[in-house]
Amino acid sequence: MRVEPLVSVIMPAYNAENYLQESIDSVKHQTYRNWELIIIDNGSTDSSPQILEGNMVHPQISVLHEPAKGVGHARNKGLAAMRGEYFCFLDADDIMTKESISARVSKFNAMPQVDFVDGIVSYADTELNLTGQVYQPSFQGEPFDKLGRLDQSCLFGNTWMIKRDKNVDYHFSTDLTHCEDLFFYLTYSRNKHYTYVNTEILRYRRNSTSAMNDLMGLENGYFQLLRKMKNELQVKPSLYLRFKITKIMFLSWLRVGKKPFNAIRILTKYIR
Repeated sequence: MRVEPLVSVIMPAYNAENYLQESIDSVKHQTYRNWELIIIDNGSTDSSPQILEGNMVHPQISVLHEPAKGVGHARNKGLAAMRGEYFCFLDADDIMTKESISARVSKFNAMPQVDFVDGIVSYADTELNLTGQVYQPSFQGEPFDKLGRLDQSCLFGNTWMIKRDKNVDYHFSTDLTHCEDLFFYLTYSRNKHYTYVNTEILRYRRNSTSAMNDLMGLENGYFQLLRKMKNELQVKPSLYLRFKITKIMFLSWLRVGKKPFNAIRILTKYIR
């Protein structure tokens, strides 16, 4: 009888008391049974530590503690502790659907050449009511160039399940406060194969604390990303990528309306 491979789910948690138990329960309720959930308390000051303490009796759940140094530090602690043949990330306010792990492991079993498996994401409000917006990946192949163009066919990133290479030291860049997911996948996606399942794997909760709502931070994150691509990955960001980032930030600043001069400024900002 074939033993199911272990899947590591890595969850940073920072002041997530309103959603944390629901997120943990979504892992407990997976139809796939051979998983481990590694939760990293990222210096929470609310009741999250008490919620986590109540879940430590579960044999498949481990809780680590990390000072509030950011999500990259927290995920790195989880990456260092994981034991799985496959791994993925889950934010403490999002929900895995019941078939989330099993659908992606089945795809790995059917396609041994695959390194990353993605899936369908449904967007929800803070009460987990579906908004009707859905992310549907559509690309299969080597994802590096697609990621480097912010191509929506494989961009979501934090939903990827990864086949672990024991010779690779997986870690997040801790000097990025935005775009850290994108840089992580760019770092490890060269000469790798990406595919997806036509199964809903995640309910993504949008709330006012989302990093995407911090426009100045997002803008600086994009510029840091361009520099790190050039200096660390030895990839010269394309004019297309620079144009796309400029367009994203211009429309984002224009949309908020409160500081229209930022929309004008972004058109003239020189990205090195």
